[in-house]
Amino acid sequence: MKREVPIIVTTVAGIFMILEYFHNIPGLANGAKELQNWAILVAAFALALAAINLAARHLRNITARHQNAVHSGLLLASMFATVIAGIFFGTDARAFVFIFDNIITPCGSAFYAMACFHLASAAYRAFRAQSGQAAALLITGIIVMLGRAPIGDLIHPYLPKMATWLMQVPNLAGMRAIMISSAIGMIGVSLRIITGIDRTHLGMGQE
Repeated sequence: MKREVPIIVTTVAGIFMILEYFHNIPGLANGAKELQNWAILVAAFALALAAINLAARHLRNITARHQNAVHSGLLLASMFATVIAGIFFGTDARAFVFIFDNIITPCGSAFYAMACFHLASAAYRAFRAQSGQAAALLITGIIVMLGRAPIGDLIHPYLPKMATWLMQVPNLAGMRAIMISSAIGMIGVSLRIITGIDRTHLGMGQE
């Protein structure tokens, strides 16, 4: 029963949500809304469990005097400060806004600024015209960058138009193809989960 019950619950819930979305059957809307509320509650408890697991792991680093114990201490201090400020004072309180605006936002900006160097390095390796596809990528990348920059109009008046065409026609077509293929893959995975073929989400493997 340890295997059958979770699979039955997943199958019934999946079929229930599909029927509610595609068919206007009386009574299904309220049940689907209740299931979504339960999903939000489960996700909240999962987030709390993840926070407890994170705190326990970094507490072990501190007690064991791991080489990254200082980093673990900073993480726990900032996490508990944010949680206390948000729960006891509210998300509109000055303490929570200060933490978000003066710590989280600058750290996020610094992270993306550092990631920019990695992107530049990857772009340099990808843009080396060692093949026809790499040469096409290099040419289109240069056209788009120059066309979107203010200097592009000064170099040639058609550069911005070419950049716009590249973004709205080939790039948009590629993005839609990726989205369609991803949607098809998601449908396939969902059907495998609903039918009980794929059980990895339950930690059971696929046997």
